[in-house]
Amino acid sequence: MCLFVLHIKKKSFHGLEAKLEGFETALLSDSKDAFNRVTYRSESERIVAGIFEEEDIRFKYEAPLSVDVDDKGYQERRTWHPDFYIHDLDVIVEYVGLPDDEEYMEGIHKKEKVYEEMGLKVAWIYPEDIWDESNGKYWKKENASEMVLNKVYEAARSGSAKSNLYGFGRDYGKQKRAA
Repeated sequence: MCLFVLHIKKKSFHGLEAKLEGFETALLSDSKDAFNRVTYRSESERIVAGIFEEEDIRFKYEAPLSVDVDDKGYQERRTWHPDFYIHDLDVIVEYVGLPDDEEYMEGIHKKEKVYEEMGLKVAWIYPEDIWDESNGKYWKKENASEMVLNKVYEAARSGSAKSNLYGFGRDYGKQKRAA
């Protein structure tokens, strides 16, 4: 059983998740969401998805997005997979898991620029929006839902969006029933 735990911790995708302690957390960070049968890339993304579930917010996880990227002077069409896309608000939600990593943040700044040029509405979620740290251990903030939802709704009010998400991908979140 110990080898299984080490294998799971080795598969942690972000530095913060690697610092989370405890067998239960390690299992959660690599497990599938019971309702949606989705494997999230990090414990933080699983928590964000859970917040959307609790609020009955429909979303797509890592839905393909067609973008035009300037790569060394050449315009190139690429497909990115933003962390979340919220249908009803036409908002992309990106979790920035490694804000202290320079190379990682270069990629985030590139995304910010491309999203802005495309006129997309984006909510950027950072570890401090979700986690509290005490004595080297991380705990989910009591107000994590409020922090995440405030950023999402602020992005929704930020102006027009021209989403370029392909029309396929599985919807997650509770489906609203017609009355």
